Amino acid sequence: MRKKTTNRVFQIAYDESLLFTRSEMLRHAGYDVTSVLGNSAAKTALTSGQEYSLFIVGRDAPVETREEMIRWLKENFPTVQVLALNAPHEILPVADYNVVNEPGEWLVAVRTIAF
Repeated sequence: MRKKTTNRVFQIAYDESLLFTRSEMLRHAGYDVTSVLGNSAAKTALTSGQEYSLFIVGRDAPVETREEMIRWLKENFPTVQVLALNAPHEILPVADYNVVNEPGEWLVAVRTIAF
């Protein structure tokens, strides 16, 4: 059984510039963040047995791609919460939390959800 490890966040981004921007914002806010680009990279990186407090799934991929990633996360890391970053008025029911992809919104959500 996996347990939460304080301040460890794993981010799956689908846009390279947003990957770096979100990573820096999370680090600046005091989180230990691992960031990858896309589902394949996430699945490869997450086979190492590291523990995380929260998964963040970015918005710049088709809904089906993002939902597939969230389902995989839930199956393989059932105790870790998943935050989906979305366009306005979009919700991914498979995620634990949904928030608009605006820094002021998602960074507050990260603080509230996992820590």
